[in-house]
Amino acid sequence: MWGENMRTLNTVYSDTKQLIAFFREKAINTDMNIFIQIFSGIVDRAFLRKVIDEILILAPNAKILGTTSYGEICHGTACMGSCVISVSEFEKTTVETYIVPIKDRDYYNSSLEMGRIVFKENPKAVIVFAADKILQGPDVIDGEKIIAGINAYNKNTVIAGGIAGNPDSYEKMYVFTETAIMSQGIAAAALASDSLIATNDSKFSWRDIGRDFTVTESQGNLLKTIEDLPAWVFYKKYMGEDIGAVPHFGAQFPFLIQRNGKQIANPIIQVDPPFCKDALMLLMKVHDGEKIKFGYGNKKDILNDVNTVYTEHRNTPLESVFIYSCVSRLHLLKKVIQDELKPFGDGDKLTGCFCSGEFNYIDGESLYFTETLTILGLSENESARIEYPVDHPSVVLEKDNKEETILYNLVKETTREVNDLNRRLEYKVEEKVLEIKKIAYNDQLTGLFNRRRLIEDIDPKRRNKLALFDIKNFSYLNDFYGNKIGDEILKILAYKMNSFFITAKFTIYRLNADLFAVLGSESLNEKWFVEGVRQFHRMINQNNFIFYHFNIKVNMVTSVVCDDGDALEKAEVNLRNIKNEKSGFRVYDSNSGILEKYKGNLICIEQLKKAVWDDRVVPYFQPIVNNKTGKVEKYEALIRMINEKNEILMPEYFLEAARNSDIYHELTRIMIDKSFDTFKDIKAEFAINLLLTDILNKETTDLIFRRLEKMDPGKAVFEIVETEGIEEFEEVKTFISEIRKRGAKIAIDDFGTGYSNFEYLLNMNVDYLKIDGSLIQNICSERNFEIMAETIVNFSSRLGIKTIGEFVSEKIIHDKVVELGIDYSQGYYFSKPISLNTLKKRENY
Repeated sequence: MWGENMRTLNTVYSDTKQLIAFFREKAINTDMNIFIQIFSGIVDRAFLRKVIDEILILAPNAKILGTTSYGEICHGTACMGSCVISVSEFEKTTVETYIVPIKDRDYYNSSLEMGRIVFKENPKAVIVFAADKILQGPDVIDGEKIIAGINAYNKNTVIAGGIAGNPDSYEKMYVFTETAIMSQGIAAAALASDSLIATNDSKFSWRDIGRDFTVTESQGNLLKTIEDLPAWVFYKKYMGEDIGAVPHFGAQFPFLIQRNGKQIANPIIQVDPPFCKDALMLLMKVHDGEKIKFGYGNKKDILNDVNTVYTEHRNTPLESVFIYSCVSRLHLLKKVIQDELKPFGDGDKLTGCFCSGEFNYIDGESLYFTETLTILGLSENESARIEYPVDHPSVVLEKDNKEETILYNLVKETTREVNDLNRRLEYKVEEKVLEIKKIAYNDQLTGLFNRRRLIEDIDPKRRNKLALFDIKNFSYLNDFYGNKIGDEILKILAYKMNSFFITAKFTIYRLNADLFAVLGSESLNEKWFVEGVRQFHRMINQNNFIFYHFNIKVNMVTSVVCDDGDALEKAEVNLRNIKNEKSGFRVYDSNSGILEKYKGNLICIEQLKKAVWDDRVVPYFQPIVNNKTGKVEKYEALIRMINEKNEILMPEYFLEAARNSDIYHELTRIMIDKSFDTFKDIKAEFAINLLLTDILNKETTDLIFRRLEKMDPGKAVFEIVETEGIEEFEEVKTFISEIRKRGAKIAIDDFGTGYSNFEYLLNMNVDYLKIDGSLIQNICSERNFEIMAETIVNFSSRLGIKTIGEFVSEKIIHDKVVELGIDYSQGYYFSKPISLNTLKKRENY
């Protein structure tokens, strides 16, 4: 029996007198919370307004929610062209109704607005109806977007309802509340109570037939081609030319699509429309590349399946049952539609309507369905149960003949066998694909994902959280301990990363030899991600790796990016810029210009490569003057690039970028060759700048030694740019020894700032010290700079090392340089760097 906490009473409206009699006979208590649903096959705004006003006279505080429909359900019976009024009395449940317009056919944002207001009181159940005329084009009302907008605010509340209908026309349909009637709008009722029990379910029962087909062209709800065949031609190919009327035939044989893990139907509502020849117009949108199957609705299956609803819910608290069913079921089942409703009994227990698409809450998610029977059960009484009619007969369809039954069973069984075979084949294929993917996406040494997988996992459309970890000088560890121990270090590091970043919110990768990465999930807080990466960075750098009897120190540099776009590129650029920083840790700053600089460097490198190919990399020569004689005795060779506009570019435009690429050593060797060629027949000395990396490059040093053998080596001076720890490299000492052994000279460039110390000069055995230009420029204005220069001169003269003052730009500076006893001067006071032609004229060559 039904409980006493709530009750639902139904009637078919005929006129005002009948409505008043219904309220009196049923003793409707208007002091309770009254919720009234109206399902109307009479699609007339004036009529609907009249019914609403009459109800509000009888129940002024009633909350009303209604829709026009293709068919109505009252007292467990389906009818058409009627107006059904369903009155629910609640003792503990409050009801609020809302209605919002659909503006510019923007279904998603309109439903977002509805979601914002309907969920403010945390309801137990929400009933939603939506209306919009179906246009003669690909833009029918989009139920998927409507439910998506509502879901954006709440995914845990039972949703029921559907899309409004009109049995006579697609052009006009309405949804309404007690306050407004709209032909383009969304109406909803929110039912809130701690005592309310909301139950929902659905039955589909259409079966798929045959194989998958691929949608090759679509536009909104228009299905244009399937497997490159016009959709209407395709449909007739499989169904035959004489397929009958649509949508009646389309209801029985819709397309089935897998969405959100569920198989749903997409029925045909128009064929070969005038605005798109040979297309099919569907109720729901379809997408290019989507897989579809033919569906078949068998009446026996449909009716037998719905009987299971009672079995599944006989122990569920139910006092009122509302059915929102698809009009396709009405088209297909016709007179036997009553048999689909019988499991729920008759009388006031059951009411509802037939829609053109249904909303329902299944498996924790609200979805949009078609061709589905959806059920909403409500109760305020835990003990209330639905009573299944004792005299409900087994379903027997007199119109089904034996041939149709046999044919259906044949199709069903052969389809099942084909599907079983396909599933087994798909399983085998998936196994092989997984095996190939494991090889393709996993690092074989550590078992972590690799670079290819990271590139696929990064979503350029969202803000990614990515960290790169690079082992500093890993090649040195490999050389010192051997590759076997190097591999073990990598495996231990992978284990430590897995142990530290243990939750599913982190994914770990090994990108190449000594480069690892961690990608944070979208839900992970950015500050937590950065702080977690920072702690791991400190842990690795502050602790040693223990392997056998070795205690191995691993230094790591870490780059962190929390940014959209190409996170990997930004992280790698950031990493290159922190390798020489003391902390070895930096979070990428999009305002720093690092990425733009990196991209500029790439452009610069391409221009340099073309300049090398076109022989547009040339030396310029700056004179060096003997301060005692005032004569030019030496020249320093300085690199220049001639661009495609024949402009001379200074090294600050390209040299820094070159030093971080493989073209740098080629530039050095060009300068060596061209400088040696220039001074082959000139008596003056010439100086060539070398970095530590040049000295460590065997191809470069071999070229120097070869060139020294073919000319007077006493004219060549090699200026080594001072860097930290340069004296500790045996290769530098060996190079200096070999240069001096061959008769050439060595200078230390930019001495006096940065890494300068006097001690290592004792072991370097150099001929010249070039005092840094920053000292010389301020030698007249800063006493400390003068003292420093004087100290360098005194120290050098005692060791027999000549000094050269750089950046001598005016007479007052030159006078001070001479006064301090500096041997040579170089700067704009004497001359800017000059071209090869100017040099030849000066030297009378």
